[in-house]
Amino acid sequence: MNNTYEHIHPDFLHLIKLNKKDRCYATNEAFVISYPKAKELLQIMSNYMNKPKKHRMQNLLVIAEPNMGKTTIAKKFHEMNPDIQIELNDEIKTIKPIIYADIQSSDEKEFYVKILDQFWAPYKITHSKLKLKQQAIHLLKVSQVKTIIFDEIHNILTGSPLKQKIIMDAIKNLSNELSIPIIGVGTKAAATILYSDPQHVSRFDIIKIDRWELDNDFRGLLKSFEKRIPLKKPSNLASKEKATLLYDMCKGNLGHLHKILIACAEYAILNDIEEITLDIIEKFIYLKEAKVSNPKSYASR
Repeated sequence: MNNTYEHIHPDFLHLIKLNKKDRCYATNEAFVISYPKAKELLQIMSNYMNKPKKHRMQNLLVIAEPNMGKTTIAKKFHEMNPDIQIELNDEIKTIKPIIYADIQSSDEKEFYVKILDQFWAPYKITHSKLKLKQQAIHLLKVSQVKTIIFDEIHNILTGSPLKQKIIMDAIKNLSNELSIPIIGVGTKAAATILYSDPQHVSRFDIIKIDRWELDNDFRGLLKSFEKRIPLKKPSNLASKEKATLLYDMCKGNLGHLHKILIACAEYAILNDIEEITLDIIEKFIYLKEAKVSNPKSYASR
């Protein structure tokens, strides 16, 4: 089997044996593509998390336009640092190296509730903000949290300038009290939050994930995708013609590229073509800017 399907990564060869429906399902499952930019960012996050503790820790803000893979990378980093169970005084204690929480608004009480939810901790929504804060800090300390990732941090901007300042001050105070770095993840707009206070600007380093260029890195990305897609024939996505066509469709946006390839792969599977041909890619050119809201709806066209 290895000799027959050399274009498929060994970890995914078992998918080839599935029927059409299940192979389409497997194509739609969430998966992480390893590429140099992602590896570099994961290493940077690790470096921040493992710096020696001090009162004023340097924080990190990762920004990018939507669908550029920033949340996927942040979640991957969380998965790489799972909870640890240790026995202490005949009791099992849970160590949580990383807390990952979404920020959905600029509400201070909700901010602390989001942290508490990661511990499955009981609380009452009627509790005061101070009580929720104290409970969150206590759990963060006893669980020996080394960093907190706040995703969708740009949602802080939905509130008034005063509410934005309160949340940013809460983040700063958490970092100070726990002596841990905070990692924020959001759209480019998130960077504007920092400029409301000179302290925030100096405490956050910013990394921007740019759109892909049509270069060898992009072709390498296409090769990585091809190794994960369960098609029986090699598609040679990194060829000059296909790479150029795919790039023109996705405009260097990783999420758009992913959706295009899923749609093309499903079409190839369901129509017994078993490779992503130029003809198949061209069928989806009319999806301008690769805005594929539901790839499955196009699979049989």
